[in-house]
Amino acid sequence: MTESRFVGVGVSHYDGPWNDLAHPVPEVQEFAALLGDRFSRTILTDPSEVEARRAFRQLRESMLDGGCLVVLWSGHGIPSGEVAARLLHDTPPTSTDDSPEDKDEPEAEEAP
Repeated sequence: MTESRFVGVGVSHYDGPWNDLAHPVPEVQEFAALLGDRFSRTILTDPSEVEARRAFRQLRESMLDGGCLVVLWSGHGIPSGEVAARLLHDTPPTSTDDSPEDKDEPEAEEAP
């Protein structure tokens, strides 16, 4: 049987020009409590970009057999092309890069 998982990201504090928010972390914690014991939980509180990418990469690798996944992201967001970029506590003011590569790992070289 596959596992049901909940990943909550609450970003209340920002290093950049964005105002801190009082409710994102409590919102994520309250939502997790509503799910009860039916879901395993990962809660990221004010993660850096590296921490968030690492957590989601590990999640992807752990769910190769499928399963139910609920993700809640609470905090600031800004328009970035056709999507809204979710901000992390260390997102620089000029960053709207929503590219999928893992920034904490060296880029793979393309084969000739």
